[in-house]
Amino acid sequence: MSYLYRSDSISCRRGGRKGLISSKRNFTLGLVQMVLVACSDSVSADRAAIGRERRVSLVELIVNPQALEGSRVKVQGFLDRKGELFVTRDHAEMFDFSSAIMIEDQTPDGYITYHCSDSYALLEGTFRRQAGPSGQGTDSNSFVIAELTRVLTLRDGVLKVCWPLEKRGE
Repeated sequence: MSYLYRSDSISCRRGGRKGLISSKRNFTLGLVQMVLVACSDSVSADRAAIGRERRVSLVELIVNPQALEGSRVKVQGFLDRKGELFVTRDHAEMFDFSSAIMIEDQTPDGYITYHCSDSYALLEGTFRRQAGPSGQGTDSNSFVIAELTRVLTLRDGVLKVCWPLEKRGE
């Protein structure tokens, strides 16, 4: 017997019928998120002390940014070429900025923006208010993920370190 389960991506009906995939994009997004979660090193709540990143969802940062202000975070989403982390690629393509958090690319040549973007990514950094007048509000547009310590990107089904660059043999 199967159970009744409904979401945007999968709908299963009672009575032993096979699940129907209603949206390939949402299903693919779910798979991508599972790969990112499985491949990233998880930090237990007990070990999430000062200096450690706290794993949070991008939606959590967008909905309640004040609660995590100043925290070291580990968050995943779709990193676009303008330096914004969107919930999905679809949100980026629709320019749905209410579903995004700005990324502060501290590299001198904009390496993260130019080489790590246009893919799903897992970022580790500090969630804080933007400097200047744009950081005065209480909504998520006033916040930024800065002081990035690591960026992993998912390309062709493989999760790789995009930044910091690995030092080659000297």
